[in-house]
Amino acid sequence: MTTTNFQLIPHKAAGIQIEPFASSSSFLLIREDLDNKQYLNINIMTAEVLRLIDGKTTVEQIAGCFNQKYNSDIPCDSFYNLLFDGELARLNIVSPEQFSDEPASAVNISPFKRKDKYLILKIKLLNKDWVHRLSQPFKFLFQKASFYQLMLGMLVFLSFFFLTSNLGFDQIRFYLSSHYSFGFLVIYLVSLLLHELGHSAASIKFGADHSEIGFGFYLITPVLYANVTDVWRLKKPQRLIIDLAGVFMQFLVSCTGVVLYFFFEIEIIKYFALFVFLTSLVNLNPFLRFDGYWFLTDVTGTFNLRYHSDKLFFKFLRWLTGRTAWPLTSRENVWLFLYSCASWTFRIGFIFSVAWYGRHILTFPIYLPQKIINAFEHIRDFGYLTDIIMSCMLPGFFYFMIYKTIRDFYKHLKPETR
Repeated sequence: MTTTNFQLIPHKAAGIQIEPFASSSSFLLIREDLDNKQYLNINIMTAEVLRLIDGKTTVEQIAGCFNQKYNSDIPCDSFYNLLFDGELARLNIVSPEQFSDEPASAVNISPFKRKDKYLILKIKLLNKDWVHRLSQPFKFLFQKASFYQLMLGMLVFLSFFFLTSNLGFDQIRFYLSSHYSFGFLVIYLVSLLLHELGHSAASIKFGADHSEIGFGFYLITPVLYANVTDVWRLKKPQRLIIDLAGVFMQFLVSCTGVVLYFFFEIEIIKYFALFVFLTSLVNLNPFLRFDGYWFLTDVTGTFNLRYHSDKLFFKFLRWLTGRTAWPLTSRENVWLFLYSCASWTFRIGFIFSVAWYGRHILTFPIYLPQKIINAFEHIRDFGYLTDIIMSCMLPGFFYFMIYKTIRDFYKHLKPETR
């Protein structure tokens, strides 16, 4: 690399803010000049280098200032690579304007784009204004002094009621495949909407901004989502409540159903409440990107928990073959490794459990074309269509998990490029 490159003057995109996040070694880069705020986790060096960018200082001068402040001897090419050959340049956060001996001019840097790879085919359902109106009435529920007590109380109450009730899961299947299926769908969608409004209401309560509520697909499952990414700038206790606010709202819906069942003794209401309760518990799974995952991310202060834990897990596998140094060099690395072990155990255990106890799923691809034909033949029979969709959900998830597991293994185990 020529020394001429070190005379480049880096420029930041407009509206950049840098705030501490989770620990003293991690910062949050916030882009505020857009309709939707965007966020990027950065380390100390990146944060300090970005602060040194003023539109007048060259790469060489930035390297000198940084090395003087931290009594280090990092070469200029490392700073150049950080600014112009990495994520900062790819995301349009930093751009070279011109050489330092030329006159300055205005810089127009486009917004950086960072996709949620785990959530696809997103469609906006409610804009920011509607979300704000609908969320306002629920703000009072998220008091720091009583939130966890209320949530734990509802969990104990619901668990005790359903465990001591005479429940039949065959009855649930009957309701889902009969004319009651439409009612289950409506209740489920209402509970999902309240779930997302819970996240938005808690964000408003603690002073974070929020955006739309929309629809998308996670894995192969249709989901609703609330855009509350501004919560990253809040303190950990506030983020934890926001993480659990959606499940809290579903617990509340389920408790309301149980109370109505006590008053009216209508069996279907009990199963409505059970269905909502079970779906809310699924959201606490810490190994899929549901609310339990984000809660654990905030508890541990580990940004992008899945990525870093998997990276460490496969580095450990490479250590077993003598291709890298011992990776578990800190308490944080041990925790990440244990989480990744549990995550992969869950993923592989799910695949083998479904294959063993639901062996008919192995022949699912053979019968899938006929199921599609049957669906079109009974296109007006909502109960029949619901039954077909439900019968395809677990096999579809099963085969997708196999594909994703193989893909992730290949991605992490392939030789690292330099």
